[in-house]
Amino acid sequence: MRDEFLIVNVAVASRVVCVLWMILSDAMVRDHRASGVRVFKTDRNWERAFCRWDSAHYLTIVADGYAEEEETAFYPGYPLMIRLFSRQHSNFVLIGILISNLSFVIAAIMMYRISIRLLGNPRKARLSAYIFCVNPASVFSSTIYAESMFAACAFTGIYALCNQFDWFATLLFIFAGFSRSNGFLLGLFFLARILCFEHTRGDTIFADFVRGALVAAPPLFLDATRYVTRCVLKKQPDAWCSDSFSMYATVQQNYWHVGFLRYWRFKQIPNFILATPAISLATRSLVLRKRNLRLLWRIKPYKKTFNNSSIHLGLWLHCAATLFLLLLFAHIEIATRILFHSTLLISWTLADDMFCSSNYSLNKKIYARALLVYIFLYTVLGTAAHVNFYPWT
Repeated sequence: MRDEFLIVNVAVASRVVCVLWMILSDAMVRDHRASGVRVFKTDRNWERAFCRWDSAHYLTIVADGYAEEEETAFYPGYPLMIRLFSRQHSNFVLIGILISNLSFVIAAIMMYRISIRLLGNPRKARLSAYIFCVNPASVFSSTIYAESMFAACAFTGIYALCNQFDWFATLLFIFAGFSRSNGFLLGLFFLARILCFEHTRGDTIFADFVRGALVAAPPLFLDATRYVTRCVLKKQPDAWCSDSFSMYATVQQNYWHVGFLRYWRFKQIPNFILATPAISLATRSLVLRKRNLRLLWRIKPYKKTFNNSSIHLGLWLHCAATLFLLLLFAHIEIATRILFHSTLLISWTLADDMFCSSNYSLNKKIYARALLVYIFLYTVLGTAAHVNFYPWT
């Protein structure tokens, strides 16, 4: 209980510092004149720092709904939450900030609880939570992005799985899937259960299959809804209807230039460099925990037992799949914020690497210091860059 209280204090303190640094950076540094970006106007000067980049799209959706085709690239869960708690237009920014930062505190607590449960090491669990509180993508945890709410839903769902509240975890994963497009990957935790034959309370493989299918359903549900409303029921169907069933895929391709290997261009080398530390850490996390794959070869005859093996395997599969999608399909610069807000493995790896003992080699100590510099620079400079319209993760 004392550890959780400390983690709450660190999480709250980190958000207060981040929010103040965002406002101060916006006031001190002149905005970069970025071209082709959405602008959300606000009457309060201090709110400008929270209306940059994707935040402007989310706020536009909250205010006007999906009035423009390009906005459908942003899933409705997060804007819906802001709208739900906002009584008037002037409250949108403040409510969004509160939801993001409160969600972050919840995510930090859940990370600690999961780490205690799976690692059995209180010190490492604390360090992992502290690292999450100051992660290199901190600015996206406090501004009006869906990252914090996604992390809160995903981590709480994983913790629910650890405690065998399977349907509650399913509901949380589904809501995460309505918040971010990569939420369907959380269904891999149920695939891991099937592969490990790890079931309790009369559950069957079929029940886990159903839960996994429900978690993977939000993208299909949204595409089907949009197809029916814009292509079937509409007197003049949209132009994309004749070419594709998925409006989301069409919008991502036409407006955001997202697609298989479409981001692998020489001009994107700076963005690949920017994302290299996070990608390297994710890769290292997978390599260090490759033993989880051996669980597939240790399958015993079906027994209704539960020892969290499937959770370990699920974390590995989820991290691997997320990294795969980022490398091949996404804008690579988003890798830092996506990885730090969706997988626990990176925080565990950093906890091992950064807090080395005195008998470690000089190289390991230098590497630990380099990681500390990485987190500090990305947190401080990245926050200042983001709020002034400079390209960042």
